Amino acid sequence: MIAGTFMTLPGLAAERSGVLSLRRFELLDRFSAMDHSSEADFYLRGISDGLAFANASLESGGKTRLFCANLPTDVPELRAMLREQIKFLDRIGQKSDQAMERTAAVAIILQKLREKYPCR
Repeated sequence: MIAGTFMTLPGLAAERSGVLSLRRFELLDRFSAMDHSSEADFYLRGISDGLAFANASLESGGKTRLFCANLPTDVPELRAMLREQIKFLDRIGQKSDQAMERTAAVAIILQKLREKYPCR
Protein backbone atom coordinates (compact mmCIF):
# COMPACT_ATOMS: atom_id res chain seq x y z
CA MET A 1 0.00 0.00 0.00
CA ILE A 2 1.24 3.48 -0.78
CA ALA A 3 0.72 5.88 2.12
CA GLY A 4 0.02 9.51 1.43
CA THR A 5 -1.11 9.13 -2.17
CA PHE A 6 -4.65 10.28 -1.53
CA MET A 7 -5.68 13.89 -1.67
CA THR A 8 -6.40 15.46 1.70
CA LEU A 9 -10.04 16.09 2.46
CA PRO A 10 -11.61 17.60 5.58
CA GLY A 11 -11.87 14.97 8.29
CA LEU A 12 -9.14 12.66 7.00
CA ALA A 13 -6.33 13.96 9.19
CA ALA A 14 -6.92 11.27 11.81
CA GLU A 15 -6.55 8.52 9.24
CA ARG A 16 -2.85 8.33 8.42
CA SER A 17 -2.43 4.84 7.01
CA GLY A 18 -2.40 3.94 3.34
CA VAL A 19 -5.40 1.65 3.80
CA LEU A 20 -8.54 2.72 2.00
CA SER A 21 -11.24 2.63 4.67
CA LEU A 22 -14.93 2.86 3.96
CA ARG A 23 -14.85 6.36 5.41
CA ARG A 24 -12.03 7.50 3.14
CA PHE A 25 -13.72 5.91 0.13
CA GLU A 26 -17.02 7.61 0.96
CA LEU A 27 -15.37 11.02 1.30
CA LEU A 28 -13.40 10.65 -1.92
CA ASP A 29 -16.51 9.37 -3.68
CA ARG A 30 -18.80 12.09 -2.32
CA PHE A 31 -16.49 15.04 -2.95
CA SER A 32 -15.41 14.01 -6.45
CA ALA A 33 -16.85 16.16 -9.21
CA MET A 34 -16.99 13.26 -11.69
CA ASP A 35 -19.03 10.58 -9.86
CA HIS A 36 -15.75 8.80 -9.20
CA SER A 37 -12.37 9.61 -7.78
CA SER A 38 -9.17 8.82 -9.66
CA GLU A 39 -7.49 8.21 -6.28
CA ALA A 40 -10.16 5.68 -5.29
CA ASP A 41 -10.10 4.15 -8.79
CA PHE A 42 -6.33 3.64 -8.51
CA TYR A 43 -6.70 1.97 -5.14
CA LEU A 44 -9.64 -0.18 -6.27
CA ARG A 45 -7.67 -1.34 -9.33
CA GLY A 46 -4.86 -2.32 -6.94
CA ILE A 47 -7.32 -4.30 -4.81
CA SER A 48 -8.62 -6.08 -7.91
CA ASP A 49 -5.11 -6.87 -9.15
CA GLY A 50 -3.97 -8.03 -5.70
CA LEU A 51 -6.94 -10.36 -5.26
CA ALA A 52 -6.47 -11.75 -8.79
CA PHE A 53 -2.80 -12.41 -7.98
CA ALA A 54 -3.76 -14.09 -4.68
CA ASN A 55 -6.28 -16.29 -6.51
CA ALA A 56 -3.73 -17.30 -9.14
CA SER A 57 -1.16 -18.07 -6.45
CA LEU A 58 -3.61 -20.16 -4.44
CA GLU A 59 -4.78 -22.03 -7.53
CA SER A 60 -1.23 -22.78 -8.70
CA GLY A 61 -0.48 -24.13 -5.23
CA GLY A 62 -3.45 -26.48 -5.41
CA LYS A 63 -5.49 -24.51 -2.86
CA THR A 64 -9.00 -23.14 -3.02
CA ARG A 65 -9.34 -19.72 -4.59
CA LEU A 66 -10.74 -16.80 -2.57
CA PHE A 67 -13.61 -16.39 -5.04
CA CYS A 68 -14.35 -17.77 -8.48
CA ALA A 69 -15.14 -14.99 -10.95
CA ASN A 70 -14.37 -15.86 -14.56
CA LEU A 71 -13.24 -12.33 -15.42
CA PRO A 72 -11.24 -9.82 -13.39
CA THR A 73 -13.54 -7.56 -11.38
CA ASP A 74 -13.74 -4.05 -12.78
CA VAL A 75 -13.56 -0.81 -10.82
CA PRO A 76 -17.23 0.22 -11.30
CA GLU A 77 -18.36 -3.12 -9.81
CA LEU A 78 -16.01 -2.69 -6.83
CA ARG A 79 -17.21 0.88 -6.31
CA ALA A 80 -20.83 -0.32 -6.38
CA MET A 81 -20.04 -2.96 -3.75
CA LEU A 82 -18.59 -0.34 -1.41
CA ARG A 83 -21.48 2.06 -1.97
CA GLU A 84 -23.91 -0.78 -1.26
CA GLN A 85 -22.14 -1.60 2.02
CA ILE A 86 -22.16 2.04 3.13
CA LYS A 87 -25.92 2.27 2.43
CA PHE A 88 -26.48 -0.98 4.32
CA LEU A 89 -24.56 0.26 7.37
CA ASP A 90 -26.53 3.50 7.30
CA ARG A 91 -29.83 1.63 7.02
CA ILE A 92 -29.09 -0.56 10.06
CA GLY A 93 -27.69 2.34 12.12
CA GLN A 94 -24.07 1.12 12.15
CA LYS A 95 -22.50 3.87 10.05
CA SER A 96 -20.37 5.66 12.64
CA ASP A 97 -17.14 7.45 11.73
CA GLN A 98 -15.20 5.04 13.95
CA ALA A 99 -16.71 1.94 12.35
CA MET A 100 -16.17 3.37 8.88
CA GLU A 101 -12.50 4.19 9.65
CA ARG A 102 -11.84 0.70 11.05
CA THR A 103 -13.33 -1.11 8.06
CA ALA A 104 -10.94 -1.64 5.17
CA ALA A 105 -12.42 -1.47 1.69
CA VAL A 106 -10.50 -4.61 0.70
CA ALA A 107 -12.23 -6.63 3.46
CA ILE A 108 -15.67 -5.56 2.22
CA ILE A 109 -14.76 -6.23 -1.40
CA LEU A 110 -13.42 -9.71 -0.62
CA GLN A 111 -16.56 -10.54 1.37
CA LYS A 112 -18.82 -9.31 -1.46
CA LEU A 113 -16.81 -11.17 -4.12
CA ARG A 114 -17.02 -14.40 -2.11
CA GLU A 115 -20.79 -13.97 -1.85
CA LYS A 116 -21.25 -13.10 -5.53
CA TYR A 117 -18.73 -15.56 -7.00
CA PRO A 118 -18.52 -18.54 -4.64
CA CYS A 119 -16.24 -21.44 -5.49
CA ARG A 120 -18.26 -24.65 -5.69
